[in-house]
Amino acid sequence: MRSRVLAATVLIAAAAVAQEPESPPPPNAATGNGAFGNPSAGLFGGTQGAFVGLAVTNIEGEGSYAATVINTEFSLGPVGLGLSVPLNLMIWNNDQCCVGGFTRESKTYGGLIRRRDWDEPQDLARFIRFVRYGNKRDPVYALAGQLWAASIGHGTLVSRYSNSLSLDHPKVGLALDVNTEFVGLETLTDWVGNPSLMAARAYVRPFGDMPVLRGWAIGVSGAKDRKAPEDRKPPEDKKPPS
Repeated sequence: MRSRVLAATVLIAAAAVAQEPESPPPPNAATGNGAFGNPSAGLFGGTQGAFVGLAVTNIEGEGSYAATVINTEFSLGPVGLGLSVPLNLMIWNNDQCCVGGFTRESKTYGGLIRRRDWDEPQDLARFIRFVRYGNKRDPVYALAGQLWAASIGHGTLVSRYSNSLSLDHPKVGLALDVNTEFVGLETLTDWVGNPSLMAARAYVRPFGDMPVLRGWAIGVSGAKDRKAPEDRKPPEDKKPPS
């Protein structure tokens, strides 16, 4: 269990441009059309800056860390690249805590950087938060990487979903949408390697781009969580005595 004992953030940003409500960006991330898509937006996208966070975190069984993160986004026309530098730097080692590795050297690289953060190939995905083409409701929208508050349709089946809640096991998710005047398709998966969540929505707009009811759509949605329990009955050894 992690507890925050001190937190300080520095936000170097201006007001963010409006985003599609179905899929807002990660909090405090720089977003927007970019310097080249919108000359007044600045190098880092609509917010013209970066988010820098610092906190002191106690990780149970390990010790205390200074957790730092730098998030920003570069945009070139419809293409966006979200970058991050997340580091846990050991301040105090709890050498009385656990079985196995208990020294500072066993938990960190160089006595400083938390080892568990960088012990899997997929951990390298921490540096690239996402690669994006277009925005939600554009004719073509694609995002690979960190999903934040992602939804399918009106959010009846999948609403404001994040695939990045586990700090020790980052995932590369994928969202791909095609949106035309008369038909559209939304897809979402939490991890391209071994997905647990898969969702999709197909829809039609009978009135196309007519001035009246042009945004009205009829669709069908489906979602599957491969790790969700399929039987709600408790195991035999967990059943209450009769």
